[in-house]
Formats: sequence, structure tokens, C-alpha cells
Amino acid sequence: MSKMYFKDIIVAKDGMIKGPFGSDIKKSLFVPKGKNTYKVYEQGVVYNSDVNYGNYYITEQYYHEKMERFKVKAGDILITGAGTLGELFIMPQSFEPGIINQALIRIRLNESKIDKQFFKYYFFYYIKTIVCNINGDSVIPNLPPLSVIKETEINIPDLIEQRKIANILNNIDEKISNNDKIALKLEKIICSIFNFWFYQFQFPDSSNLSYKYNGGKMYWNEELEINIPIGWTVDNLSSIINVTMGSSPKGDSINVEKNGIIFYQGKTDFGVRYPYIRAYSSKPVRYAEAGDVLLSVRAPVGALNCAYSKCCIGRGIAALNYKYHSYLYYLMLENRFQFDKYNKEGTTFGSINRDTLKSLKIINPPENIIKKFEEKVEGMDNQIRNYYDENLCLEETKKFLLPLLMNRKVTFKDQQ
Repeated sequence: MSKMYFKDIIVAKDGMIKGPFGSDIKKSLFVPKGKNTYKVYEQGVVYNSDVNYGNYYITEQYYHEKMERFKVKAGDILITGAGTLGELFIMPQSFEPGIINQALIRIRLNESKIDKQFFKYYFFYYIKTIVCNINGDSVIPNLPPLSVIKETEINIPDLIEQRKIANILNNIDEKISNNDKIALKLEKIICSIFNFWFYQFQFPDSSNLSYKYNGGKMYWNEELEINIPIGWTVDNLSSIINVTMGSSPKGDSINVEKNGIIFYQGKTDFGVRYPYIRAYSSKPVRYAEAGDVLLSVRAPVGALNCAYSKCCIGRGIAALNYKYHSYLYYLMLENRFQFDKYNKEGTTFGSINRDTLKSLKIINPPENIIKKFEEKVEGMDNQIRNYYDENLCLEETKKFLLPLLMNRKVTFKDQQ
């Protein structure tokens, strides 16, 4: 293990830099995307692991006059420096030319001393957890000054061992990613079934034939200006659900030591179907029950997950409760377009309140059809849950291995 300072593993000039002052990158400077514009990369890129997120741009002239220092390159590491702290994203090979905004930190590594993939794990193990004391609370103060982080003493193995460590942890992450991909495919299949039954009106009739194809009776609905099946209505979402708006517990109750109940703050905790467990609260304020649909009500509005078990929900989440869990989840997926207007283009400050949420319009079928749908998709939904169970075990394995690998309590046997 080599002792050095954090500043030694980054490039000499601007190896670690915070985005420009807010006054230098205010909204009045933004312009529509054009041939010679530069994108302003914001926190949503990191939260969503999506380089295409956001729609803020500055002119080429302003970029060269004042912002060139903050440009991003392929391989740059972007870290959130406010809000949900310490999230990390590595810029891909292909993206629009641009700069970081004031809420991001850009890191460029000295790759003769540290492997980029190893750094990703080392950052979460040491810098984020130990130096910054980040425990999952998204409302704690900002990161320590960059000067403090740069002067922090670190211990890292040589490059060969770094790559071996990164390879082991990457293999676990790849398995988790593959499970997520399969779960997402299953979800898309169920979405297709839901759309076929409840929006194309081809649910099975009393003869087990597709209702509309088999001449099922329809009537003109004035509110939607379409024909819908006899016996179906158009109602507010409140006609079938109970809504619990989240409320963040006190910061000193939030921990990673499993003290209390699982705590989810917002969309950044969301996975394919179920959230990732990152924190707990010993003093929960609002709860979601197992099977409730978790809806992001802030930044961005409309992202969805399900509660795996009873949990504490923060102010970025609303819990929607209905006795038919699968039906409600896919109903909300199908109606996500209704949330688009609450996400103003390029911003992370959209939100929706309880009354507005409850007033969303839905097509409401008879209960016996909802029951049939639940039975139809139960097997696939159980498979999705099984993949999540496996991913929980894999995440625990990774957490167990990480300190052992970093502290060389697990070593690698040289091949003969």
C-alpha cells in the first residue's frame, strides 16, 4: 500500500474543480440548443446516469469568454456537490460539448497512479463514507472544501492490485446490471399487456375472447372524447387510492448502521422496480407499506418504484396505496405522461402536491377485470421481485468485500 494525498491521484491542473458560481451560470444566460452552443451538465446527469439529461445551453462566445475552464471531457468523473451528495458518474466517450454547473465537481485522475474503475469503488468506500461522512441524508451540509479533500491522506495498492480489486467488484456490478435488464424486459411485457387490456380494451370477455375485437359494447365518453367499454368510468385517481406524502425525518436520525427503519428520500434511491437501500431512520415521520407505489414528487416528478417492505419516505416521495398492487403500478406507468408538465424543460425543481396528484384523471374498469389482470401478471411480477432479492444479496456481498479488499485483508494469490 502506498501512502499519498488525494491531490496526488488527480492531474496537476484543475484535477478537482467545482462548477462556476451561480451568478455566472444563471438562467438568463441560457439559450436554445443550436449548432455552436455548449451544454450545461447538471446533477440530473449524475442522478440518472444519463448524459442526455437536461436542456440548458450557453453560447459559444460565453463559453470561450468565461466557462472554458469548466468543460467536460470523456472519462471525466462528475460528482454531486449539493443536494444528494457524493453521487458519481463517469463521462462516456460520446456526448455534447459542455460544462459542469455550480452543483457538480469534476475530477480528472492521474491514471499512472490510480485506475479509474478502482477509483469509483475507492471513492464510495473512503472519500464518501469516511472523509465526507456522508450517511445517506440528502439534506446534510455541502461537501467539505476541495482543499480539505485534496490534503486528505490516502492508502492505495499498486495499479496491478487496483485493477484486480476493480475487476472483482465490476463482476458483481455486471451481474446486478444483467438482473436489472431482465427485470426491465419483464416489466415491458407486462406494460404491453396492461395497454392491450386497459387502453386498447382487448381484455378477456366472458367468453375469454378479446373484448373489443369480439364486438364488446362501447360508449362515447365526453370527458376523454373516445369510446370506452360499457361499465367503465373516468374518475380522479383519488377514487381508488390513498396518498401519503413523504416528510423527511431529522438529519441526526438518518444512518447507515441499520438503526431504525429503511429510509428513502427520493428518486435517487430508485431502482428498476424496488429502491436501493442506502439509509435508515431511527425517527421516521411518514411511512409506505409493502407493495405501495412510490412516486417521485420532486426532481423529476413521475419516476416510479414499489415499496419492498414497510419504510420511511422523505419529502421527495409520495406513497400510493391500493389493494391491487400490480394494477396500480402499471396504471401509474401508463399515466406518466400526465406528469410531464410538472417537469419544466431542463430544470430539477419540478414538483407536484397531494391535491393535484389525487385529481389526475384515469380510466376506471370494473374490479373483476382488475383481478384477472393481477392473476395474469403475478408470475412475472414475482420473477422481478426475485431478481431484486438476488441483487440485495449481491450488494451485501459487495459491501462486505469492499473494506476487506481495500484493507488487504483479502489478497490475491499469484498464478503459477
